[in-house]
Amino acid sequence: MRIHVHMHHWVKVWILVGIICGAVAVANIFSRHLTDTQVDWILAVGVLNWVVGGLICYLWDAVEIYIPSRSRRLSPRGESRYGSGLVAHDHHEHMLPPWY
Repeated sequence: MRIHVHMHHWVKVWILVGIICGAVAVANIFSRHLTDTQVDWILAVGVLNWVVGGLICYLWDAVEIYIPSRSRRLSPRGESRYGSGLVAHDHHEHMLPPWY
């Protein structure tokens, strides 16, 4: 079973920035002598980043996760797909599925 994930490029950037900022925050928490209030603020800002990012992605449908239907295995021209990844054609035009 294949699962397809489609996401916009800015979602990938948001995730990357969140991971980098999280690594910097963890390094600062462990390497400096911060008060409990400062640690709480750093963690709150990090959690807020992920919550806002998730909310924006949800509202703009920026990430799509779906399982392709079985009806996509047959194309309009009557091609059938075999398990090897090759396609048997009636007209011998192409050897790969149309999405390659």
